[in-house]
Amino acid sequence: MVFHRGALAELAGSAPGSPLDAALLSLVRRDLIRRNSPNFAGEEAFRFRHVLIRDAAYGMLPKSARAELHERYASWLERSAEERLREYEEIIGYHLEQAFGYRMALGARNARANALVRADLAAAIGLLERAFRLLAPGDPRRPGLLVEIAAALLRSGRLLQVGPVLEEAQSLATAGCDERTVAHAMIQQQFLRLLQVEERGTEEAAQVVARVVPVFERCGDDLGLCRARRLEAWLHWNEARAEAAAESWERAATHARVTGDRHEYDEILTWIASSLWLGPTPAEDGIRRCEAMRAELRESPEAEAAILRHMAGLHAMVGQFDLARRLLATGQALCAELGLTLNAATAQNEAFVELLAGNPAAAEVSLRVGYRTLEEMGERAFRSTTAALLAHLL
Repeated sequence: MVFHRGALAELAGSAPGSPLDAALLSLVRRDLIRRNSPNFAGEEAFRFRHVLIRDAAYGMLPKSARAELHERYASWLERSAEERLREYEEIIGYHLEQAFGYRMALGARNARANALVRADLAAAIGLLERAFRLLAPGDPRRPGLLVEIAAALLRSGRLLQVGPVLEEAQSLATAGCDERTVAHAMIQQQFLRLLQVEERGTEEAAQVVARVVPVFERCGDDLGLCRARRLEAWLHWNEARAEAAAESWERAATHARVTGDRHEYDEILTWIASSLWLGPTPAEDGIRRCEAMRAELRESPEAEAAILRHMAGLHAMVGQFDLARRLLATGQALCAELGLTLNAATAQNEAFVELLAGNPAAAEVSLRVGYRTLEEMGERAFRSTTAALLAHLL
Protein backbone atom coordinates (compact mmCIF):
# COMPACT_ATOMS: atom_id res chain seq x y z
CA MET A 1 0.00 0.00 0.00
CA VAL A 2 2.89 2.37 0.77
CA PHE A 3 5.70 3.03 -1.68
CA HIS A 4 8.66 5.36 -2.01
CA ARG A 5 9.78 7.72 -4.72
CA GLY A 6 13.29 6.27 -4.68
CA ALA A 7 11.96 2.84 -5.52
CA LEU A 8 9.87 4.25 -8.38
CA ALA A 9 12.88 6.15 -9.73
CA GLU A 10 14.88 2.89 -9.64
CA LEU A 11 12.21 0.95 -11.48
CA ALA A 12 11.45 3.68 -14.02
CA GLY A 13 15.07 4.76 -14.53
CA SER A 14 14.14 8.35 -13.66
CA ALA A 15 16.14 11.19 -12.13
CA PRO A 16 14.91 14.07 -9.92
CA GLY A 17 12.88 16.56 -11.91
CA SER A 18 11.89 13.88 -14.44
CA PRO A 19 8.34 13.15 -15.71
CA LEU A 20 8.00 10.77 -12.74
CA ASP A 21 7.41 13.72 -10.40
CA ALA A 22 4.75 15.17 -12.67
CA ALA A 23 3.08 11.76 -12.89
CA LEU A 24 3.04 11.38 -9.10
CA LEU A 25 1.60 14.87 -8.66
CA SER A 26 -1.12 14.08 -11.23
CA LEU A 27 -2.07 10.89 -9.38
CA VAL A 28 -2.25 12.79 -6.09
CA ARG A 29 -4.52 15.44 -7.64
CA ARG A 30 -6.80 12.73 -9.01
CA ASP A 31 -6.92 11.17 -5.51
CA LEU A 32 -5.65 7.80 -6.74
CA ILE A 33 -2.66 8.05 -4.39
CA ARG A 34 -1.95 10.16 -1.33
CA ARG A 35 1.18 11.44 0.35
CA ASN A 36 2.38 9.35 3.28
CA SER A 37 4.75 10.00 6.16
CA PRO A 38 8.28 8.86 5.27
CA ASN A 39 9.06 5.57 7.01
CA PHE A 40 12.19 4.52 5.18
CA ALA A 41 15.51 6.41 5.10
CA GLY A 42 13.75 9.75 4.74
CA GLU A 43 12.37 8.74 1.34
CA GLU A 44 9.34 10.64 0.04
CA ALA A 45 6.43 8.21 0.43
CA PHE A 46 2.98 7.71 -1.03
CA ARG A 47 0.12 5.30 -0.46
CA PHE A 48 -2.73 4.04 -2.65
CA ARG A 49 -6.10 5.51 -1.70
CA HIS A 50 -7.63 2.02 -1.87
CA VAL A 51 -6.28 -1.50 -2.22
CA LEU A 52 -8.43 -2.07 -5.33
CA ILE A 53 -6.62 0.77 -7.11
CA ARG A 54 -3.32 -0.88 -6.30
CA ASP A 55 -4.57 -4.28 -7.50
CA ALA A 56 -5.96 -2.81 -10.72
CA ALA A 57 -2.64 -1.09 -11.47
CA TYR A 58 -0.71 -4.29 -10.81
CA GLY A 59 -3.15 -6.33 -12.90
CA MET A 60 -2.42 -4.14 -15.94
CA LEU A 61 1.25 -5.17 -15.95
CA PRO A 62 2.22 -8.10 -18.20
CA LYS A 63 3.78 -11.01 -16.32
CA SER A 64 7.19 -10.46 -17.93
CA ALA A 65 7.23 -6.88 -16.57
CA ARG A 66 6.11 -8.07 -13.13
CA ALA A 67 8.98 -10.56 -12.97
CA GLU A 68 11.58 -7.93 -13.86
CA LEU A 69 10.17 -5.25 -11.55
CA HIS A 70 9.88 -7.57 -8.55
CA GLU A 71 13.53 -8.53 -8.98
CA ARG A 72 14.69 -4.93 -9.46
CA TYR A 73 12.71 -3.79 -6.43
CA ALA A 74 14.31 -6.50 -4.29
CA SER A 75 17.75 -5.30 -5.43
CA TRP A 76 16.86 -1.66 -4.64
CA LEU A 77 15.54 -2.56 -1.18
CA GLU A 78 18.60 -4.68 -0.41
CA ARG A 79 20.91 -1.75 -1.24
CA SER A 80 18.79 0.89 0.48
CA ALA A 81 18.22 -1.11 3.68
CA GLU A 82 21.82 -2.23 4.06
CA GLU A 83 22.01 -1.21 7.72
CA ARG A 84 18.61 -2.75 8.55
CA LEU A 85 18.81 -5.71 6.18
CA ARG A 86 17.53 -8.36 8.59
CA GLU A 87 14.40 -6.27 9.15
CA TYR A 88 13.58 -6.41 5.42
CA GLU A 89 14.77 -9.93 4.55
CA GLU A 90 11.24 -11.33 4.43
CA ILE A 91 10.06 -8.57 2.07
CA ILE A 92 13.09 -9.01 -0.19
CA GLY A 93 12.48 -12.77 -0.22
CA TYR A 94 8.84 -12.23 -1.13
CA HIS A 95 9.73 -10.12 -4.19
CA LEU A 96 12.37 -12.60 -5.35
CA GLU A 97 9.84 -15.42 -4.95
CA GLN A 98 7.31 -13.50 -7.06
CA ALA A 99 9.92 -12.87 -9.76
CA PHE A 100 10.85 -16.56 -9.78
CA GLY A 101 7.22 -17.67 -9.97
CA TYR A 102 6.43 -15.44 -12.95
CA ARG A 103 9.60 -16.49 -14.77
CA MET A 104 8.77 -20.16 -14.20
CA ALA A 105 5.25 -19.64 -15.56
CA LEU A 106 6.50 -17.67 -18.56
CA GLY A 107 9.26 -20.18 -19.23
CA ALA A 108 6.79 -23.06 -19.19
CA ARG A 109 4.39 -21.13 -21.43
CA ASN A 110 7.06 -20.14 -23.95
CA ALA A 111 8.55 -23.63 -24.00
CA ARG A 112 5.04 -25.07 -24.41
CA ALA A 113 4.35 -22.67 -27.28
CA ASN A 114 7.61 -23.59 -29.02
CA ALA A 115 6.93 -27.29 -28.57
CA LEU A 116 3.42 -26.93 -30.00
CA VAL A 117 4.57 -24.89 -32.99
CA ARG A 118 7.04 -27.61 -33.92
CA ALA A 119 4.26 -30.16 -33.14
CA ASP A 120 6.21 -31.89 -30.37
CA LEU A 121 3.04 -32.69 -28.47
CA ALA A 122 4.70 -35.10 -26.04
CA ALA A 123 7.18 -32.37 -25.04
CA ALA A 124 4.41 -29.77 -24.75
CA ILE A 125 2.28 -32.01 -22.54
CA GLY A 126 5.30 -32.87 -20.38
CA LEU A 127 6.21 -29.19 -19.91
CA LEU A 128 2.65 -28.26 -19.00
CA GLU A 129 2.35 -31.12 -16.52
CA ARG A 130 5.64 -30.18 -14.84
CA ALA A 131 4.55 -26.54 -14.61
CA PHE A 132 1.27 -27.68 -13.03
CA ARG A 133 3.09 -29.75 -10.41
CA LEU A 134 5.33 -26.78 -9.52
CA LEU A 135 2.37 -24.61 -8.56
CA ALA A 136 0.99 -24.63 -5.03
CA PRO A 137 -2.44 -26.31 -4.61
CA GLY A 138 -4.27 -22.99 -4.29
CA ASP A 139 -2.47 -21.22 -7.12
CA PRO A 140 -5.05 -19.60 -9.46
CA ARG A 141 -2.97 -20.57 -12.52
CA ARG A 142 -3.56 -24.31 -12.02
CA PRO A 143 -6.99 -24.57 -13.77
CA GLY A 144 -5.70 -22.67 -16.81
CA LEU A 145 -2.74 -25.03 -17.13
CA LEU A 146 -5.09 -28.02 -16.92
CA VAL A 147 -7.12 -26.60 -19.82
CA GLU A 148 -3.94 -26.31 -21.91
CA ILE A 149 -2.96 -29.88 -21.00
CA ALA A 150 -6.40 -31.06 -22.14
CA ALA A 151 -6.10 -29.16 -25.43
CA ALA A 152 -2.72 -30.77 -26.14
CA LEU A 153 -4.06 -34.22 -25.24
CA LEU A 154 -6.92 -33.69 -27.69
CA ARG A 155 -4.52 -32.89 -30.52
CA SER A 156 -2.38 -35.91 -29.73
CA GLY A 157 -5.42 -38.21 -29.96
CA ARG A 158 -5.30 -39.22 -26.27
CA LEU A 159 -9.02 -38.58 -25.99
CA LEU A 160 -9.71 -40.97 -23.13
CA GLN A 161 -7.44 -38.91 -20.85
CA VAL A 162 -9.03 -35.56 -21.63
CA GLY A 163 -12.30 -35.82 -19.70
CA PRO A 164 -10.86 -36.14 -16.16
CA VAL A 165 -8.38 -33.30 -16.80
CA LEU A 166 -11.16 -30.95 -17.92
CA GLU A 167 -13.39 -31.94 -15.00
CA GLU A 168 -10.62 -30.99 -12.56
CA ALA A 169 -9.94 -27.74 -14.44
CA GLN A 170 -13.60 -26.74 -14.34
CA SER A 171 -13.94 -27.68 -10.68
CA LEU A 172 -10.90 -25.60 -9.66
CA ALA A 173 -11.93 -22.65 -11.84
CA THR A 174 -15.48 -22.70 -10.47
CA ALA A 175 -14.20 -22.81 -6.89
CA GLY A 176 -11.97 -19.84 -7.68
CA CYS A 177 -14.84 -17.91 -9.36
CA ASP A 178 -12.71 -17.83 -12.52
CA GLU A 179 -15.42 -17.41 -15.16
CA ARG A 180 -12.93 -17.02 -18.02
CA THR A 181 -11.14 -20.33 -17.33
CA VAL A 182 -14.48 -22.10 -16.88
CA ALA A 183 -15.39 -20.87 -20.38
CA HIS A 184 -12.08 -22.18 -21.77
CA ALA A 185 -12.75 -25.58 -20.19
CA MET A 186 -16.26 -25.64 -21.66
CA ILE A 187 -14.85 -25.03 -25.15
CA GLN A 188 -12.45 -27.97 -24.87
CA GLN A 189 -15.22 -30.19 -23.47
CA GLN A 190 -17.31 -29.47 -26.56
CA PHE A 191 -14.41 -30.33 -28.88
CA LEU A 192 -14.12 -33.63 -27.02
CA ARG A 193 -17.86 -34.31 -27.24
CA LEU A 194 -17.89 -33.63 -30.98
CA LEU A 195 -14.92 -35.97 -31.53
CA GLN A 196 -16.68 -38.70 -29.55
CA VAL A 197 -20.03 -37.96 -31.27
CA GLU A 198 -22.01 -37.76 -28.05
CA GLU A 199 -25.77 -37.38 -28.19
CA ARG A 200 -26.91 -33.75 -28.67
CA GLY A 201 -23.25 -32.74 -28.94
CA THR A 202 -23.79 -30.35 -31.85
CA GLU A 203 -26.77 -28.63 -30.22
CA GLU A 204 -24.94 -28.22 -26.91
CA ALA A 205 -21.78 -26.92 -28.62
CA ALA A 206 -23.80 -24.17 -30.32
CA GLN A 207 -25.25 -23.17 -26.93
CA VAL A 208 -21.76 -23.07 -25.42
CA VAL A 209 -20.47 -20.79 -28.19
CA ALA A 210 -23.32 -18.36 -27.53
CA ARG A 211 -22.59 -18.49 -23.80
CA VAL A 212 -18.80 -18.07 -23.78
CA VAL A 213 -18.32 -15.42 -26.48
CA PRO A 214 -19.71 -12.62 -24.24
CA VAL A 215 -17.45 -13.83 -21.40
CA PHE A 216 -14.34 -13.66 -23.58
CA GLU A 217 -15.37 -10.29 -25.03
CA ARG A 218 -15.88 -8.88 -21.54
CA CYS A 219 -12.45 -10.18 -20.44
CA GLY A 220 -10.71 -9.04 -23.63
CA ASP A 221 -9.57 -12.65 -24.15
CA ASP A 222 -8.61 -13.05 -27.82
CA LEU A 223 -7.39 -16.62 -27.32
CA GLY A 224 -10.80 -17.53 -25.92
CA LEU A 225 -12.56 -15.82 -28.82
CA CYS A 226 -10.25 -17.64 -31.24
CA ARG A 227 -11.17 -21.02 -29.77
CA ALA A 228 -14.86 -20.18 -29.61
CA ARG A 229 -14.86 -19.30 -33.33
CA ARG A 230 -12.98 -22.53 -34.06
CA LEU A 231 -15.71 -24.47 -32.29
CA GLU A 232 -18.32 -22.54 -34.28
CA ALA A 233 -16.45 -23.47 -37.48
CA TRP A 234 -16.56 -27.16 -36.54
CA LEU A 235 -20.34 -26.95 -36.21
CA HIS A 236 -20.62 -25.53 -39.74
CA TRP A 237 -18.15 -28.15 -40.98
CA ASN A 238 -20.19 -31.01 -39.48
CA GLU A 239 -23.22 -29.66 -41.34
CA ALA A 240 -21.23 -29.76 -44.64
CA ARG A 241 -21.23 -25.95 -44.81
CA ALA A 242 -17.59 -25.50 -45.80
CA GLU A 243 -17.91 -21.85 -46.82
CA ALA A 244 -19.52 -20.83 -43.51
CA ALA A 245 -16.88 -22.85 -41.66
CA ALA A 246 -14.13 -21.01 -43.53
CA GLU A 247 -15.62 -17.66 -42.48
CA SER A 248 -15.55 -18.71 -38.82
CA TRP A 249 -11.98 -19.98 -39.16
CA GLU A 250 -10.99 -16.63 -40.71
CA ARG A 251 -12.48 -14.86 -37.68
CA ALA A 252 -10.59 -17.22 -35.40
CA ALA A 253 -7.37 -16.49 -37.29
CA THR A 254 -7.85 -12.75 -36.70
CA HIS A 255 -7.97 -13.33 -32.94
CA ALA A 256 -4.98 -15.70 -33.11
CA ARG A 257 -2.94 -12.99 -34.83
CA VAL A 258 -3.79 -10.56 -32.01
CA THR A 259 -2.56 -13.03 -29.38
CA GLY A 260 0.60 -13.84 -31.34
CA ASP A 261 -0.11 -17.56 -30.80
CA ARG A 262 1.57 -19.17 -33.82
CA HIS A 263 0.37 -22.65 -32.87
CA GLU A 264 -3.29 -21.65 -32.94
CA TYR A 265 -2.84 -19.58 -36.08
CA ASP A 266 -0.99 -22.30 -38.02
CA GLU A 267 -3.55 -24.94 -37.13
CA ILE A 268 -6.39 -22.66 -38.24
CA LEU A 269 -4.67 -22.29 -41.62
CA THR A 270 -4.86 -26.07 -42.07
CA TRP A 271 -8.63 -25.98 -41.52
CA ILE A 272 -9.05 -23.12 -43.96
CA ALA A 273 -7.11 -25.26 -46.45
CA SER A 274 -9.52 -28.15 -45.82
CA SER A 275 -12.45 -25.87 -46.65
CA LEU A 276 -10.72 -24.88 -49.90
CA TRP A 277 -10.40 -28.57 -50.76
CA LEU A 278 -13.92 -29.72 -49.91
CA GLY A 279 -15.83 -26.45 -50.27
CA PRO A 280 -17.08 -24.50 -53.33
CA THR A 281 -13.75 -22.82 -54.16
CA PRO A 282 -12.51 -23.76 -57.68
CA ALA A 283 -9.57 -26.17 -57.45
CA GLU A 284 -7.06 -23.87 -59.17
CA ASP A 285 -7.92 -21.02 -56.81
CA GLY A 286 -7.69 -23.39 -53.85
CA ILE A 287 -4.22 -24.52 -54.92
CA ARG A 288 -2.95 -20.96 -55.12
CA ARG A 289 -4.33 -20.05 -51.72
CA CYS A 290 -2.91 -23.21 -50.13
CA GLU A 291 0.51 -22.42 -51.57
CA ALA A 292 0.31 -18.92 -50.08
CA MET A 293 -0.67 -20.32 -46.67
CA ARG A 294 2.12 -22.88 -46.80
CA ALA A 295 4.60 -20.06 -47.40
CA GLU A 296 3.21 -18.29 -44.34
CA LEU A 297 3.90 -21.19 -41.97
CA ARG A 298 6.83 -20.88 -39.59
CA GLU A 299 8.45 -24.00 -38.17
CA SER A 300 5.20 -25.96 -38.01
CA PRO A 301 5.75 -29.30 -39.74
CA GLU A 302 2.37 -30.67 -38.67
CA ALA A 303 0.52 -27.72 -40.22
CA GLU A 304 2.65 -27.99 -43.36
CA ALA A 305 1.85 -31.71 -43.62
CA ALA A 306 -1.88 -31.02 -43.33
CA ILE A 307 -1.83 -28.30 -45.98
CA LEU A 308 0.19 -30.55 -48.32
CA ARG A 309 -2.47 -33.25 -47.95
CA HIS A 310 -5.26 -30.82 -48.81
CA MET A 311 -3.25 -29.53 -51.77
CA ALA A 312 -2.94 -33.14 -52.93
CA GLY A 313 -6.73 -33.43 -53.01
CA LEU A 314 -7.00 -30.22 -55.04
CA HIS A 315 -4.35 -31.36 -57.55
CA ALA A 316 -6.18 -34.70 -57.90
CA MET A 317 -9.33 -32.76 -58.81
CA VAL A 318 -7.55 -31.32 -61.86
CA GLY A 319 -6.07 -34.71 -62.83
CA GLN A 320 -2.50 -34.18 -61.52
CA PHE A 321 -2.34 -37.54 -59.75
CA ASP A 322 1.45 -38.02 -59.70
CA LEU A 323 1.93 -34.59 -58.13
CA ALA A 324 -0.87 -35.31 -55.68
CA ARG A 325 0.84 -38.54 -54.59
CA ARG A 326 4.19 -36.76 -54.16
CA LEU A 327 2.55 -34.15 -51.95
CA LEU A 328 0.92 -36.90 -49.89
CA ALA A 329 4.24 -38.70 -49.53
CA THR A 330 5.94 -35.51 -48.33
CA GLY A 331 3.14 -34.89 -45.84
CA GLN A 332 3.29 -38.48 -44.59
CA ALA A 333 7.06 -38.22 -44.11
CA LEU A 334 6.58 -35.11 -41.98
CA CYS A 335 3.90 -36.88 -39.93
CA ALA A 336 6.16 -39.90 -39.41
CA GLU A 337 8.82 -37.64 -37.89
CA LEU A 338 6.29 -36.06 -35.52
CA GLY A 339 4.66 -39.21 -34.23
CA LEU A 340 0.95 -40.00 -34.27
CA THR A 341 -1.53 -37.14 -33.92
CA LEU A 342 -5.27 -36.97 -34.47
CA ASN A 343 -4.90 -35.21 -37.82
CA ALA A 344 -2.21 -37.63 -39.00
CA ALA A 345 -4.47 -40.61 -38.20
CA THR A 346 -7.09 -39.62 -40.76
CA ALA A 347 -6.74 -41.20 -44.21
CA GLN A 348 -9.43 -39.40 -46.19
CA ASN A 349 -7.05 -37.35 -48.35
CA GLU A 350 -5.15 -40.41 -49.55
CA ALA A 351 -8.37 -42.28 -50.28
CA PHE A 352 -9.84 -39.32 -52.17
CA VAL A 353 -6.78 -39.06 -54.44
CA GLU A 354 -6.78 -42.78 -55.22
CA LEU A 355 -10.54 -42.83 -55.86
CA LEU A 356 -10.23 -40.03 -58.39
CA ALA A 357 -7.24 -41.83 -59.94
CA GLY A 358 -9.36 -44.97 -60.41
CA ASN A 359 -7.54 -47.07 -57.79
CA PRO A 360 -10.13 -48.05 -55.14
CA ALA A 361 -8.01 -50.93 -53.82
CA ALA A 362 -5.28 -48.50 -52.65
CA ALA A 363 -7.95 -46.23 -51.18
CA GLU A 364 -9.39 -49.15 -49.23
CA VAL A 365 -6.02 -49.94 -47.63
CA SER A 366 -5.58 -46.35 -46.45
CA LEU A 367 -9.08 -46.10 -45.05
CA ARG A 368 -8.90 -49.39 -43.14
CA VAL A 369 -5.62 -48.37 -41.48
CA GLY A 370 -7.04 -44.96 -40.61
CA TYR A 371 -10.25 -46.46 -39.26
CA ARG A 372 -8.37 -48.82 -36.91
CA THR A 373 -6.14 -46.02 -35.63
CA LEU A 374 -9.07 -43.71 -34.90
CA GLU A 375 -10.91 -46.56 -33.21
CA GLU A 376 -7.95 -47.12 -30.87
CA MET A 377 -7.99 -43.41 -29.99
CA GLY A 378 -11.67 -43.54 -29.03
CA GLU A 379 -12.47 -41.01 -31.80
CA ARG A 380 -15.79 -41.23 -33.66
CA ALA A 381 -16.26 -38.06 -35.73
CA PHE A 382 -13.53 -38.56 -38.34
CA ARG A 383 -14.05 -42.33 -38.02
CA SER A 384 -17.71 -42.07 -39.06
CA THR A 385 -16.69 -40.22 -42.25
CA THR A 386 -13.97 -42.81 -42.82
CA ALA A 387 -16.59 -45.57 -42.52
CA ALA A 388 -18.87 -43.83 -45.04
CA LEU A 389 -16.00 -43.42 -47.54
CA LEU A 390 -15.01 -47.06 -47.10
CA ALA A 391 -18.60 -48.18 -47.78
CA HIS A 392 -18.74 -45.90 -50.83
CA LEU A 393 -15.59 -47.24 -52.47
CA LEU A 394 -16.51 -50.88 -51.69
